[in-house]
Amino acid sequence: MEVALSIAAVERATESEAMHGCDEDLAVVPIPALLVVLINKEKEKGAPLTRREVESLRSRVRCMALPRSLARALQSRRGYADVDLDRCWEDWSARRACLGRSPAASSRLK
Repeated sequence: MEVALSIAAVERATESEAMHGCDEDLAVVPIPALLVVLINKEKEKGAPLTRREVESLRSRVRCMALPRSLARALQSRRGYADVDLDRCWEDWSARRACLGRSPAASSRLK
């Protein structure tokens, strides 16, 4: 259902841009969120991920190119920001430290 809503939203955004002559920048969005992929992989491993593992997962994650406004709406709907793809190790390290202290935060990301 999420994918169908996203595709419909992309189509509406594209139609709107075409009608109004807007050329909105695109954002690369991992689907599923890279944060979720990293959390699940670390649980599976049973130990903290290494920088090499995080960067490897980042390079293999499936992504979609979405208009930035739609990417922001997706983030808002999820309720959390994803890991920054350009700074995945640094961002993951900071997030991981916070997730370890907040069980409610990590349970929302499943």
